[in-house]
Amino acid sequence: MRKLALVLLAIALPLGLYEGVLRAFWINPFAHESPDLVLVLRTQPARADRTLDRGALHLDPPQVRFRTDARGYIEPAQRIPDPEFTLAFQGGSTTECLVVQEELRWPNQVAVQLESLGFRANALNAGRAGNTAHDALVNLVEIVSRDRPDVVLLMHAINDAGLLAEGGYARRAPQPDGWRAGGRWLFETASAHSSLAGLVRRLSGFGREVPGPAPAQAPPVPDPEPYQERLRAWARTARAFGIEPVLITEPLSSLRNELTPPWTDAAALAVFNARVRAIGREERVAVVDLAALVEAEPDFHTPEKIYYDGMHVNDAGARIYGRLVAEALARDVLPGLRAARASHLPQIAP
Repeated sequence: MRKLALVLLAIALPLGLYEGVLRAFWINPFAHESPDLVLVLRTQPARADRTLDRGALHLDPPQVRFRTDARGYIEPAQRIPDPEFTLAFQGGSTTECLVVQEELRWPNQVAVQLESLGFRANALNAGRAGNTAHDALVNLVEIVSRDRPDVVLLMHAINDAGLLAEGGYARRAPQPDGWRAGGRWLFETASAHSSLAGLVRRLSGFGREVPGPAPAQAPPVPDPEPYQERLRAWARTARAFGIEPVLITEPLSSLRNELTPPWTDAAALAVFNARVRAIGREERVAVVDLAALVEAEPDFHTPEKIYYDGMHVNDAGARIYGRLVAEALARDVLPGLRAARASHLPQIAP
C-alpha cells in the first residue's frame, strides 16, 4: 500500500508542477468551454436474446422469448424475404409487447394478417417501454429513417401524458454528464463479454425502468400542447424522409389490478387521443382509431380476455390489435401507396 501511495505521489507531483507552470504562462482557450452534451437514444439493444418468465401473469405458456435483430428491431423483423411493404412501428410498452409470444406481438400480427388481405409486408417493431412521442421523433431521424420503411406507425399517448404530468420532455434533453453514459456503456459492454458482469447486471436490474411512487390522487390532465407539437413534427419528418406516417390512438380498458401502472390516467389519455385525431385531420395523416375499434370488440367488455393489467395486451389481445390495424391499413393506406407506386413505374418502350 505504501509503494502504491509513493507511485501515485511520484505521478501527481510533476503533473501538478506542469499545471502550475501552464496556468502562469499560458492562456487555456478551453477554460470556459462546456463539454459536449450527451443524448442517449432510447432504443432496444441489438441482438438481444432473453427468455422471460410470465408465469406470474397466469399466461400459457409460462415463458416467452424476446429477441432483437442486429438493428435493434424486435423479432421477427424479416418474416418474408420479398415484402411489398415494410412497416415500422414506434411506441412504448404497449407496442413492445414484451411478454407476448414472439409471433403474436401485434406489430408482427399486422403483417401476418395483411397477407390474407392481399398485402405482403414485414413489420419492424421499434417499441420500447417508457418511450414517448419525443423519443419517437428522435429515433425516427436517427434509426428508423435509415431503413426506409414504406409506412411508419406511431402509438404514443399514455406515456406522454404521464411524463408531462411529472416534469415534461425536459427529462429527455441531452445531458452534460457524459461520464454517466460512458459508465453505462462500459458496464453494458462488459456484461456482453463477461458472465460475472452479466450476472451482476441481471441481479441488480441495471437499466430497468423503475416507476415512481403512486400519486396520492389523480394528477390534473397535463397540457397536451407539447405532445401535439411532437406529433406534428413526427408526421412532417416522416414525409420528409419519403415515409408515409400513420397515427394510432391508444386503448385503455377498465380493468385494474396490482399490475396496472399507478400513473394510468383514463381522463388524460382521452384528451391525448383526441389530439391524435385532430393532428391526423390537420396534417392529412391516416389515423387508426384503435381505442374506438377495440371498444367495439365483444371481448372488450370482459377486458381480462384481452389485457393482463387493463393496459398491456395478452396473446389474444395482440391478435385483436393486429387484425384491427391490418384491416385499417388495407382499407385506408396501402391501396393508395400501391397505386402511387404503380403510377411511377418506368414506361417500357414497345
